[in-house]
Amino acid sequence: RAYRNVGYLRRRFQGEENILVVSHGSFLSRLVACALRFPYPEHFNFSHENTGLTLVRYLIDNGHPHTKLGFLNDTSHLYRAGLVKGV
Repeated sequence: RAYRNVGYLRRRFQGEENILVVSHGSFLSRLVACALRFPYPEHFNFSHENTGLTLVRYLIDNGHPHTKLGFLNDTSHLYRAGLVKGV
């Protein structure tokens, strides 16, 4: 399912659009692993906290597409908003 969704997103959004994907942690782990083209995405389990943000960028350099992970499970917005206290 994750491979199918990543393929759809790549075909549907080929410009410089920003896309928000909201889902549960297990599926997001697979989606990120598939987007980054990990060989066995089902073996990767990335931690996703509630409201954690992940940025995956699709780039084309000299005609060659590649994927870059900007950040994974970033919850700094909660600290900035004063919703949680730092450790």
